[in-house]
Amino acid sequence: MPLFKAWRNKVAEELADQLSSPFDPESPFQDYYFDPDGRTLLDAMLSADPQLTIPSRPSLRQAVCDRAALESSELGGAFRAWNGETIAELFRAALDIVVDHCRTENNKEPAVVGFKEVWTLEFASPLAKAFPEARFLVIHRDPRAIIASLIAMMEKDPSQAAHTVSYMRHWRKNVAIAHYLANIPQLAGRVMSLRFEDLVSQPEPMLRTVCDFIGLPFDNAMLTPGLDEQWKGNSSFGTMKSGFDAAVAHHWRDRLASNIVDTVEYHCGPEMDTVGYAPSNPVDGLSNTVRQYVLEANQHPGKWRSDSGDIYTTLDWEKRRWELLASSASETKEIQAGFLFESFFKTIINENSPRQTGTL
Repeated sequence: MPLFKAWRNKVAEELADQLSSPFDPESPFQDYYFDPDGRTLLDAMLSADPQLTIPSRPSLRQAVCDRAALESSELGGAFRAWNGETIAELFRAALDIVVDHCRTENNKEPAVVGFKEVWTLEFASPLAKAFPEARFLVIHRDPRAIIASLIAMMEKDPSQAAHTVSYMRHWRKNVAIAHYLANIPQLAGRVMSLRFEDLVSQPEPMLRTVCDFIGLPFDNAMLTPGLDEQWKGNSSFGTMKSGFDAAVAHHWRDRLASNIVDTVEYHCGPEMDTVGYAPSNPVDGLSNTVRQYVLEANQHPGKWRSDSGDIYTTLDWEKRRWELLASSASETKEIQAGFLFESFFKTIINENSPRQTGTL
């Protein structure tokens, strides 16, 4: 994540004369919605140059060491030797460190090496240029489950608190960008999206599909992660059993308050439909319960938020998103502000036109 942020900051720095306001390098990752500079920034990240020079200065190296140590103290230590001049070199060096770590831990060469990161999907396109053999796997999860997990985690560890509405906006950003990536010729056959719920409920067919996509042979051991006691998975709701547990996909139904469910569906409903997540209730405008929850979330944003903090303007924009879905003539700038991509907006319209009637 620190490397992605350094890349983002370098791209934004080179855009300075095109932005309407100075870019804050300390800001969290952006979701690009309703921001006057949002489209300019998004386009720049989607086409970012992997050959940009960012020397692995001590502060960046330490940040990456600390991040890696969250997964493995030994791996965190290995990153003290991490070096490179360009973004591509730094990613390559990081992957090489992981390979060496796996080789030492398991006494054999890994067939595939990679990483998991959140909020950074817009960088898949430029990474694809730097790594022609790379594959990109996008895992969606019901946003109601994600928010339920976040809230449970915040209750256990308040230091992990974050702005829940920003989580909702980032979730729908990922859906929009995944749609964009799946439809650009240069990434044909290199991007795959799946749903977490399908993975835990149908692990074997889903894993066989993933293996075919990556180019790995399927192994039955993949069906029982955690069986060797080295890894049990992680959940905000307590200890997990070994292997895949379909029940974890539905914890949110018993744990998420109805006003928060309504807020998620109001912010993410159109995108949810495109991924196959049915709303609990038809969205019928901006309800008082949703407005009240947004106000409460604004008062407790935690460690980070990606919206402007101007909640009344933002709520007006959220209302405008639903109006755009019912409009026969909408301006490109408005569509991009509300849905990021015109092509994705058209997909939402085409897939969900019956549902749009009477839901504003």
